[in-house]
Formats: sequence, structure tokens, C-alpha cells
Amino acid sequence: MFRYKVDLYAVDEKGNTIMEPRRAMCFAFTRSKAIDKCKRAISNAKKVRSTYLRVLNVEKSIF
Repeated sequence: MFRYKVDLYAVDEKGNTIMEPRRAMCFAFTRSKAIDKCKRAISNAKKVRSTYLRVLNVEKSIF
């Protein structure tokens, strides 16, 4: 397993930024699974639809 730090921000249908970038840390085997986990975590915490979240940056590290 790897540790991923994912920076996400949210935009609405018109492309306006509705949430400033947030960093989430997730443990996963693949980059795409880490992005999915972090999107789910931030959308639940901030009450934002996961479809509105966009990936800004992904960093991978070994613990």
C-alpha cells in the first residue's frame, strides 16, 4: 500500500470555484483508488457532490 496526498477543489456547473483546494491523505494500492477514496472523504466532510470535485495534484509516497 502507498500513501497518497491528493489536492482537490470544487467547481459548480458554470465552472466557478465553490471550494478552495483541500488536501486529503489516503492509503491505497493505485492512484485512481486513492483519488476515489479522497473524493469520497472530502465530499462527505464538506457536503459537496463528488462530481463537483476536481483533482489539482497527487503525491505518492511509501509511508
